[in-house]
Amino acid sequence: MRIFNSRENPREYSIRLIDQVKVKGKAEIVTLFEVFDVDLPESVEEKKITKAIFK
Repeated sequence: MRIFNSRENPREYSIRLIDQVKVKGKAEIVTLFEVFDVDLPESVEEKKITKAIFK
């Protein structure tokens, strides 16, 4: 989230949380997000609707 929030206008992107994982060789948990602004419009709408499932 730190990198995402460092963007100039982070709230302009459509994102959803996918998972938090432990990466081999890393001490901290890595959070995975999907940025889906470039998907087909109907796919973007479906992902916005189902976004809460991934929280």
